Amino acid sequence: MLYSIENEFVKATFASKGAELQSFILKADNTEYIWQANPTVWGKHAPLLFPIIGRLKDGEYTFEGQAYQTTQHGFGRDSEFEVLKQTKDSITFILKPNEFSVKMYPFAFELQICYSLEGHSLSKAHTFINKDSKTLYYEVGGHDGYNICLEEGEVMEDYYIDFGDLDAIYPLCLDENILILKDTYKVPLADGKLLLNMDLFKKDALMIHNIPVRTVRIKSRKSNREITFAFEDFPTLGIWTKYLDFNTNYICLEPWSTLPDCAYLGKEIEEKIDIRKVAAGRQETLKFTVTIQ
Repeated sequence: MLYSIENEFVKATFASKGAELQSFILKADNTEYIWQANPTVWGKHAPLLFPIIGRLKDGEYTFEGQAYQTTQHGFGRDSEFEVLKQTKDSITFILKPNEFSVKMYPFAFELQICYSLEGHSLSKAHTFINKDSKTLYYEVGGHDGYNICLEEGEVMEDYYIDFGDLDAIYPLCLDENILILKDTYKVPLADGKLLLNMDLFKKDALMIHNIPVRTVRIKSRKSNREITFAFEDFPTLGIWTKYLDFNTNYICLEPWSTLPDCAYLGKEIEEKIDIRKVAAGRQETLKFTVTIQ
């Protein structure tokens, strides 16, 4: 089922499946900023990553000696959420354990996803509540696809990601199974700008751990279009588009609470780098915000 919220500047639409953002429109000119899930390119909009991020080593993780299997990026994106509350400019979805989820994540939890609008900005707050009697471990992140080439005649190479004062970024190296290695490689920036082109994504996503800036901007060299992405609560940023032999004209910005599985570590969920842990009866909220113009 679809739900919408809006204010005088923007309108956002969400699906109850995965509490997924489907559309984010600038009302002044009716421009759509969210990738519209072309199935021949990439058939999603902005999936939720929960309770794991990325691929698992041998497709499983362990907790207290027991192995659990789950899908890539976790079951959150495939789960049906309920609406807890809604106003004109905000909506909160809620997910609790179910028959589908307990086989992959056998813990008592509650996940609330709250979207809210302010001006030209949409915030997404992820609140994880531990309903269990023991400390729980989880991962959460975004995978939001943003349209580029928003003006007639623009091509992917007209766009860049602005990292401010940085002169380079250092993505993590990956092995043949897309598991993370300890090494990084250097990607030089031109006055803080990562110039976009398909060759950047030959080896999958750019995964930048402990990134020293927590706000980046997608900009055009030919128009005033801009997407500002702020992710203060997330230590890792993934940047991705599906690598094809033509320009895809969308870019995913992916804030991650936790690194995906590393080739040099075991399968224990509690040993993952930056794993979130919440004591019994406690909760925490991680939020990111996107602003369009």
